Amino acid sequence: MKDRLSFIAPEGLAKLREEVEAGNTISLEGLDLDEDPALLRTALAQAEERRKQARLALREVEPDQSRADDAFVVAETTLASLISDQAQFAAILGPEEARAERGRSLLATLIDLDQSLSEAEAHALKLGTDAGDLASIEAALTRARSVEAAVGKEINALRVQIPRQTAP
Repeated sequence: MKDRLSFIAPEGLAKLREEVEAGNTISLEGLDLDEDPALLRTALAQAEERRKQARLALREVEPDQSRADDAFVVAETTLASLISDQAQFAAILGPEEARAERGRSLLATLIDLDQSLSEAEAHALKLGTDAGDLASIEAALTRARSVEAAVGKEINALRVQIPRQTAP
């Protein structure tokens, strides 16, 4: 049964629902009651069987329709998100007529910045080689300060001794 209903579009499903609802109310209009009661019973049985089959078909299709509705909502949400993203990209990129010129300008800026970076790296390398070993320079400075302090003490000691030796 499901295979036979796989081709039903949502509009067809709505029509099928209407037919099932219409089949729920039995109208005696248009029936020729003068006919054979057996024929009428057969026609009624066939109509009830068609109604039963339509209800079964509707029950089989309802989960698919629910999933299709959910997928449609997800698709609409995704589409809205994509449209929003596209609007943001268009705002970032600017007017389409000016994009090529802006791209050339950004490329020129990139080239200038790359050149400045290369120059700065070369300068930093030169400064690093000119600076020498910082630890050895600090050790030499500490030694020089130590010698200066020792010389200062020696000078003070000599100042004290020289007046005593030269005194009469």
